[in-house]
Amino acid sequence: MTSTSSRLIRSTAEVSTRTCLAESGSTKTTSSGIVPHITVFEESSLNIVRRPNYAIAMTVAPDIFEPGHALGCLEIADKVLRKPLGIATLDPSDQNYRPNYINSLDNDDFATAKGRNYHQGPEWLWPLGYFLRAMLIFDSKRRNTKAERVEMLQQLAARMEGCRHEIGKSPWAGLTELTNENGSLCPDSSPTQAWSAGCLIDLFYDAHTVDV
Repeated sequence: MTSTSSRLIRSTAEVSTRTCLAESGSTKTTSSGIVPHITVFEESSLNIVRRPNYAIAMTVAPDIFEPGHALGCLEIADKVLRKPLGIATLDPSDQNYRPNYINSLDNDDFATAKGRNYHQGPEWLWPLGYFLRAMLIFDSKRRNTKAERVEMLQQLAARMEGCRHEIGKSPWAGLTELTNENGSLCPDSSPTQAWSAGCLIDLFYDAHTVDV
């Protein structure tokens, strides 16, 4: 990566961080708990939507995030975006939220025809790994005792219970690509996908370094 690209990525992420969380007292804010990843202009208004993408940036470049704001954003995402198996790709309160992906759907609805809503609400499993890794990074900053760190790891494990059960019943002993609304079966999803499991394996690798 060139130095120019690195500066651009860092600059963009720093702007996103500064606009992160209204409830945490940021002086420059957007809607509460949203780290912008893209700006979309519709009907002459600026819309910033809640998606899980920022957990990836938090994991690979945690130093560009203010820890309190980052943790606040993750706590909101934990309530709003985290689902039984994966992470919703769009806030359910968004007007463009369409959580059920049907690739073969041949209708006159622009939002869903031919699976156009692939990233507009279906619940992907691979981002769960980054989300939990980001939680580990920022939650561990406030865990000062062994008991607190054990409790943190237990909280992370609880959020993987759905995946544990899924692996147990899968004929491939793997995790699906994505699910429809609230973890329901998506027939058009790949029934087992390497990065769905691989991103959770990365979480175990990170957790191994926690002093308990």
